[in-house]
Amino acid sequence: MTESRPTPAVPASIWACGPTDFPDPAQVWPIAVLRRAITEFSHPAARVQLLAATSRHQLAARRAVTDLAGTGREVTTRALTDSPATCGEADLVLASLLPDPTHLYGPDTFTRLAFAAADQLRGGAILAVLTRCTHTPTGILDDPTGPVVSAAQAADLLYLAHIVAAPIHHDTIATPEQPKREPRHVVVHTDLTVFLRPDDQHLAAALDPAA
Repeated sequence: MTESRPTPAVPASIWACGPTDFPDPAQVWPIAVLRRAITEFSHPAARVQLLAATSRHQLAARRAVTDLAGTGREVTTRALTDSPATCGEADLVLASLLPDPTHLYGPDTFTRLAFAAADQLRGGAILAVLTRCTHTPTGILDDPTGPVVSAAQAADLLYLAHIVAAPIHHDTIATPEQPKREPRHVVVHTDLTVFLRPDDQHLAAALDPAA
């Protein structure tokens, strides 16, 4: 008889990350968001992996491991360019696709990241992908959430939740003062898209829409 694991609870859809902590373009592993995700999606002594999409993300991930030392988890890093590791050991994979000015993400990046994460997760474990909206050179808002969801579902991961981590002052989302200019969307939040890797007890429900 196999030991059953409880189904992960659906988390709150908005996380507060300070009263005026606006996204820093240079910060690709925001520690406040990582700590909250680790607390929400893993237990003490769990194996947590920071999956980096670029070399810049990998260097920052190594620094983030030091900042996360007090979480009570075994936190390691891995890059998409690393050779395949032992499969199915991670309890939680946190992947950063936050903007990198030296690297443009394409469909191939989303797909490689989703399949790499699926390989590393044990059954019933969680993938959480950090993204942020950006603007194209012509000023059009570009939201990577859709391509991330599509890539994860292609890797047989189940969509669980979309979370917005934003600075909240009193009961409203805070926004920085902007100089007068043409109207443009102000990005003040980080997106966290959460997926579940089914284990044996979830597999039938994942494959049978009527379940």
